[in-house]
Amino acid sequence: MKENTVRRVNDPKRREKIIQATLEAVKIYGVHAVTHRKIAAIAQVPLGSMTYYFAGMDALLSEAFTLFTENMSRQYQDFFAQVTDAEGGVPGNNGNDLRLAAYDAG
Repeated sequence: MKENTVRRVNDPKRREKIIQATLEAVKIYGVHAVTHRKIAAIAQVPLGSMTYYFAGMDALLSEAFTLFTENMSRQYQDFFAQVTDAEGGVPGNNGNDLRLAAYDAG
């Protein structure tokens, strides 16, 4: 006799959802209070997925913070790529003062 079992469809983006949920959990609870259970709830994934995709909390936090750093670096690069020297600016100004001013303002 065949048993009726419900099989979940594998979500190919589950790992990425967990990483994003980790960053959200850190934002909400602080890094000291983040747990697998809180992250799984935010990501809406089974708790077992946490240890399936990541060896432990340290590995998960490391990957999440690496992603965060890479994203912020890209945003800063995009922003600073648009900064140009002011017309009639100070001779010898290579744009660093303007970039710092833009960073301070933003």
